[in-house]
Amino acid sequence: MRRRHHTSVLCLTFLAYIVNSAVTRAPSHAAEDCKVFPGDSTWPSESDWARLNASIDGVLLKPKPAASACYPGPDQNQAQCQFLVSGTSSTRFWLDDPLTELAQWTQGSSCVATLTPAGNCTRGGFPEYVVNATSAKHVQGAVNFARENNIRLVIKYIDTVK
Repeated sequence: MRRRHHTSVLCLTFLAYIVNSAVTRAPSHAAEDCKVFPGDSTWPSESDWARLNASIDGVLLKPKPAASACYPGPDQNQAQCQFLVSGTSSTRFWLDDPLTELAQWTQGSSCVATLTPAGNCTRGGFPEYVVNATSAKHVQGAVNFARENNIRLVIKYIDTVK
């Protein structure tokens, strides 16, 4: 009899909705109610993110959208793009990818997998950072960091069978 081992991974994503990598935000009358975005004066510095990463055992990721493999540039990979276009529907790819929320279309179609790309692949609604949390320490560190820095946090739970 074969035993099933479950590994649970909790992906905490620090979201920043950016359109074409440039957002102009109107001043808020209640700035404390708004979440910070990259480029805001209160967005955490690279050293803040590095400290978070050190405190959570190095599980902080800054991944690129998967479909960046379909667009001209340093990440272009035709085989990976072909898989994304025609092979992901029968796999758990979009579920297991820590950057996406269930499927790529939920990110605002800013970097769509296509064999005939038009325009650029932009981060759009994809998160800036992802914590690939596998312990309570990782979750606690990420949640505290998001709260202390006023960053939007999305939780994605993945239960994998091994």
